Parts: sequence; structure tokens; C-alpha cells
Amino acid sequence: MRKNELTQLRRQVNAEIARREKINQYLESKDVLEYIKLIGGSTQKKDLENVREMLLEILKNFQVKETNGIYVCTKAYDEDSHAPLVYYRQPDSSADRKCYMDIESKKEVTTNWIYGPSALDFERSYIVLNPFNASYKDQEIKENGFEDVRMDFFEESYRHGQDRAVQMILKKYPRIGSYHS
Repeated sequence: MRKNELTQLRRQVNAEIARREKINQYLESKDVLEYIKLIGGSTQKKDLENVREMLLEILKNFQVKETNGIYVCTKAYDEDSHAPLVYYRQPDSSADRKCYMDIESKKEVTTNWIYGPSALDFERSYIVLNPFNASYKDQEIKENGFEDVRMDFFEESYRHGQDRAVQMILKKYPRIGSYHS
């Protein structure tokens, strides 16, 4: 993500923290509490510490134009049967088609040995993570770790900068293929 995009993201998170602080201040007033109860609203104080929760909401409407080229493999298919395959770590996987998603932009890329880039070429050109090495059924439940990687990246970027975020996720999550150094 560009430096100005990270700055904008930080501003939005900081604005959300300020908004929540203001709400919490209002919730200390008996008159405000009584009014909120009358209209059926929530009188629960807002969490000021959960940056991840704030980022989840902000990222729904936040676009990243330039990324670090870090992807998570989200699906693998056999072209003949169109059946989802178990995820893999070896470059000689039997998958004919693989799907990857960029952790910053959520752009999806599909590789196929017939058209487009091959999976091996794609995995050599970009950083491709496979956090849980899960089967397709697990992928539906855990999303193959995509959201975990994405949120770890953005939270660390917000707190400590992109360079540190990239280092952290590369240490925390395994890359696909044994051919990467």
C-alpha cells in the first residue's frame, strides 16, 4: 500500500477512536443514558483498544491501489473433475487451477496451465502464503487463513508500519512451495 494510503488508514482509525471516546463521554451522562434507553439504543461503552475490530469496519470501504504483492492461496481445482483439491506445499501439485487473493486489495488471480500464468510461475513471482494448509472444507470454515493474514498485516501496519508488517507475516505464515528461499 502506498504511504499516503497508510496515512489515510491511520487517520480513519484515529478518527474512529476519537468518535468512540466521545460516545463513551456522552454515555457517562444520566440524561443521555435515559434518552438512549427510551429510544431502545445501546448504552454499552465502546471499546477503544480493539483496533482490529475498527480496521474490519474501515477496510470494507477502503481501497488499496498499490500492494506489496503478497497473496494467499484460497482454492485449488482439478480441471477434469472440477473438484476442489486438498491444499499443497509442493510445486508439483496436481492442481490444474489455483486461486490467489491479494491481502491488501483483495484482488483475485486465477492460474491455469492452459491460459494465463501457470501456478508455478505465479508462485515464483509473488509471495504466496498458505497459512493453514487446509482442505477445501476447512477453507470454507477458516477461509484458509486469508482474513487472519490480512488483518494481521493491516493491524501491524497501523501500529508499526508496513515494513514491519511484511516481516511479521512472513515469519508467522508459511509460504507455498519448497522452492522459495
